[in-house]
Formats: sequence, structure tokens, C-alpha cells
Amino acid sequence: IWYENARLIASGYKGSGDVFGINAFRDFLAYPILSGITVDALREGLGPKIPIWIYFDGNGYAKPSNMTPEEYIEIVKCQIYTSIIHGATGILFWNDWSKTPEVFDALLPMLKELNDNLSIVKQKTIDKKTNSNLHVIIKEGEKGKKHVIATNTSKTDKIQIAIPDVDKKELNPLEVYISEI
Repeated sequence: IWYENARLIASGYKGSGDVFGINAFRDFLAYPILSGITVDALREGLGPKIPIWIYFDGNGYAKPSNMTPEEYIEIVKCQIYTSIIHGATGILFWNDWSKTPEVFDALLPMLKELNDNLSIVKQKTIDKKTNSNLHVIIKEGEKGKKHVIATNTSKTDKIQIAIPDVDKKELNPLEVYISEI
């Protein structure tokens, strides 16, 4: 139902803008896999050329009170990389100035890591696979150097991975894995 609703809305409004996005902080928190499903649905509704920018919670608007900022950012990080694997072309952060800065402060190291990985993200996609909570993309740079980006959107289960030329055999819950292959 989520996929079909997002696809239909994107299709109906695709002539109304140059860039499309969505914020679904609480839904993405409950089901991190929705970040990838949403990008897939928007892409189908919008076609191949319209950019998709996904909004993420920059300061804990949807963070449960019993969750640490670091635990929350782990989920947001998984959502971000999963959306990238599925083809998001932009990442935006929504912030509520009435919130305290603890979550944003915990977000900053992850943003530095994301910026450090932008050259990999921008490489040509040569393979992409999704199997339930496992999301994998293989990127290739100009000189033939390849990288893998993989995420596990399960909040509870480790997941087995079998990627050629990658020694890593499993991902922990919500783990993001990036490596040269």
C-alpha cells in the first residue's frame, strides 16, 4: 500500500516540480526499509530523470525518549544509505529549532563520513540488488576501481551477505558497510 500510494502521488504531481522528496520520519524509524521502498515508488511514478531528494530527521523530532542520540543516528544512517542504494539523488535534513542539539551533534560525525563517501556515491552504478532487508549497490570509478555499499534494514536480525570479492559475510542490524572491492 505504501509503495502504491507513493507511486500514484509522484505520478500525479510529476509535472508540478523539478525535484521531488518526502519526509516520513516516524515511518522510516519504525520500518527503515521504507526509505528504499519510497525511492523505488517515487522513481516509478516520476520516471528516470526527475531528481529524488529524501528528507531525514536532523535533530530527533521522531526520536523516542528512551533512545540515545547515537542509537537514533544509527537508524538514520541506515535510512540514508538505503535511499542512496535505491537511487536517491539528494539528502536533506529537517530541523526543529525548539529541539535540543544532542541529536544534531551526534549526526555531525555521520555527515562527515557521508561527505567523505560522496565520491563513491557519485560513481557509476554497475549492479544493484535488494533481498528483503539486504540492500547492495556496486559502484565503479573512472579507473575501474569498484566499491560496495550495503545496508541491513532489519532492526533485530543479522543478515548473511555473499558479495563476490568481499570478505564480510554478515551485516549486523542497521549496519552500513562500504568497502573497496
